[in-house]
Amino acid sequence: MDPTDPSPGDPPDRVVIHASLRGLAAGMVTPVALLLLGGAALLAGGLRPFPALLAFVGAVLAIVVLADLPRRVEFDATGITRVCWVRRQHLTWDEVATIERTRPGTATRTRNLVDRREGREPFVAGGLVARGRGKRRWLLTDRVESRAEHDRLAALVTALGASVTLRAARPHQAAPPTDLYRRHAR
Repeated sequence: MDPTDPSPGDPPDRVVIHASLRGLAAGMVTPVALLLLGGAALLAGGLRPFPALLAFVGAVLAIVVLADLPRRVEFDATGITRVCWVRRQHLTWDEVATIERTRPGTATRTRNLVDRREGREPFVAGGLVARGRGKRRWLLTDRVESRAEHDRLAALVTALGASVTLRAARPHQAAPPTDLYRRHAR
């Protein structure tokens, strides 16, 4: 047992959930393709409007992905910190109303329908989204966390007595921890 982990009865002081690198790779495909196409066209044909527009749109999309796609999310007594690739964003607990799951894909919804008909536990997949007061939403993670991480997050939210509701369903049993392939825990 790790001595830094709280005992089972104590709520954790901080919970860290990591996002997947696959999400970053998927988010960067279009910007990089637009940048390469625009750059190649600019080199081949000189400064023209369409290639310049392609390169500009690719650069803007790359900046948006790097500034808004979180690498990890840290939950603590002060709130939620989204650690993105080029910035950190801190959300206080007063700004957040609920923590929910992202909508599952079509394949997951179909599999869950079949599982429910056959009496099996539904497969909970999808990352976490913080829904703010009004219509604000922030992507927290793009992948499902383990049950232990979910339970620690639930204990933290409950212990804080914050006005935040954890509406995210508990993940399936086979979900690995999000820090499984990280070199060291933060």
